[in-house]
Amino acid sequence: MDEYGDGSIYETKAFFYPLKKEEEINVDIEEGKTLIIKYLGQSEPDEKGYRRIYFELNGQPRNVRIKDNTLTDIIKSNEKGDLSNPKDICATMPGKITEILVNEGDKVKKGDLLIITEAMKIETKVTANIDGVVERITLKENDKIEAGDLLIKLS
Repeated sequence: MDEYGDGSIYETKAFFYPLKKEEEINVDIEEGKTLIIKYLGQSEPDEKGYRRIYFELNGQPRNVRIKDNTLTDIIKSNEKGDLSNPKDICATMPGKITEILVNEGDKVKKGDLLIITEAMKIETKVTANIDGVVERITLKENDKIEAGDLLIKLS
């Protein structure tokens, strides 16, 4: 309930079974307030497994972008790092890796330049958070990245 809210406000059929195209439901969110939701359709998944869901909310067209978790075996997802662990060097924003400046086994000092990433033509220089040895490089140049992706693991 904490993550998705109170599911008891949905009629049982709509909660357990997806709406069909052009199907409409009424959701009472509080006394005297009813939402009228009409499902219009969905897009094909993009390369990261996200779809656009099109619907009307009280007659106004809306859409949301959601990840289709049924496609996890098809869609490549990069390993995520632990942002609180200084040994995990993680991507700070979506983009791509333009240059890797270290190799596995290299010794690095805090502040050494490790990787250059690019997002919307803006380069980000990723540096070491601590002294260490490059234990593992998880991706390669030109790979697409999302915020939180593990780029390098230090030991």
